[in-house]
Amino acid sequence: MGRLAFSSRRRRSFVRAVVVVVAASAIACSSPAATPSNSGRVDASGVVWLCRPGLADNPCAADLTATAVGLGGSKSIQTPPPAADPPIDCFYVYPTVSTQPTMNANLAIDPAISRAARAQAAPFSPVCRVYAPMYRQLTHAAVNDLWKVTPDQAKTAYGDIVAAFEDYLANYNQSRGFVLIGHSQGAWVLDALIANEIDQKPARRALLVSAILVGGNVAGPATGADGGDYANIPACTSPGQIGCVVAYSTFTEEPPSDSWFGRIVNRYNPFIDRTNTSGKQVICVNPANVGGGTGVLEPHILTEELMFQGITSQSGITTPWVTYPQEYAAHCESSEGAVWLQVDVLSGANETRPVIPEANGLAYGLHNVDIAIALGNLVELVRLQGAGFQS
Repeated sequence: MGRLAFSSRRRRSFVRAVVVVVAASAIACSSPAATPSNSGRVDASGVVWLCRPGLADNPCAADLTATAVGLGGSKSIQTPPPAADPPIDCFYVYPTVSTQPTMNANLAIDPAISRAARAQAAPFSPVCRVYAPMYRQLTHAAVNDLWKVTPDQAKTAYGDIVAAFEDYLANYNQSRGFVLIGHSQGAWVLDALIANEIDQKPARRALLVSAILVGGNVAGPATGADGGDYANIPACTSPGQIGCVVAYSTFTEEPPSDSWFGRIVNRYNPFIDRTNTSGKQVICVNPANVGGGTGVLEPHILTEELMFQGITSQSGITTPWVTYPQEYAAHCESSEGAVWLQVDVLSGANETRPVIPEANGLAYGLHNVDIAIALGNLVELVRLQGAGFQS
């Protein structure tokens, strides 16, 4: 996701303008016609599905075999058991990945979109049926110049997700519990979806197992555990809790004053009005220790993503995934108005494994790997929440 290129005053004016249009016509957008890359993925409602149970070439049903790299470089192969019949569903929205030159992407399934789904959504497939719609997201070009984004362009992206969610509920859900999963722009969109389409609707809220909204600056009150952005959906405070939100942004040190993430004063979401931040702070729920305190992270990184994260040491890794057990720990921290998930290397100077860098600078922290660095923890959390929903 690119850097903001406009003043906070202009940003606030833009947000208000966008929100008025989006809120007034959330699902007024119709999905465009199929393209060659999504032929066969368009259902009777006109929604294009990137991932859906039964689809051929489904990136959310990828091979999850991983190489575990231990301290000192020892390697072992982890082969997950085959997915059974998961009792719940996951509805996943991918982050800003489109490099198309327009402000809104089309619905062509570019390689970066499939890779995002494999990297972030596929590992959940053993614990939930994964649904992931295509949407005409705001592209990197748009995010790099957000002040140029028009209300109609924001409405286009958001409207596609609302239409897909309505399609999912009407034609696929069958009264099953569901988890919402989104990162970055995906979290922005789902934040708005929850506020507009779930929070005030008890029947839908009763099916919400949890929402994992990572790197999206979900807000809560400065004191208390209430969800803040929503009237009825709190932040999660225990592993088996359902109907709650897990949200965080990862950093290796306090987010700087100009950071996009972890600071309520810099919070931005083009799909929902969050300009009034008085008395609020960004939520941090530690996926490695939901109840609070420090926990050990379980990173799972798609091997083909290593180069994008600045990790070049891939010798001997032939599996689709790599994991670095017992390398990182995390805890939530707050200081000077910032709230973030602090990530530390456990073994310090003795660590010989590659350390994930802050590829886009301190203001972004570890945003690129917000999900990957805690993916094992998040999958286990969803498994526990699914069991809690069924009980």
